Amino acid sequence: MFPEPHFIDTNGIRMAVFEQGEGEPVIVSRAEDVLISPEHIEGMKPFVPDLEIHMLGCGHWTQQEKPGEVNQILVDWLTP
Repeated sequence: MFPEPHFIDTNGIRMAVFEQGEGEPVIVSRAEDVLISPEHIEGMKPFVPDLEIHMLGCGHWTQQEKPGEVNQILVDWLTP
């Protein structure tokens, strides 16, 4: 079961934040997204200070457009 999220408002976009125990939080985002801009992602930093941001050059469907890069970021993040 997933933990309950809390919500933050960053530059007019409401985002769910899930807290998952230990470790630094990571987000894989996209520079060319028309829905959630890089400024929205940067706006999360005051709410999630240790946030590790990976901004890929693609559109909204990051995992479909850049599967190899997304997988490598996640493997690196999950591997101690």
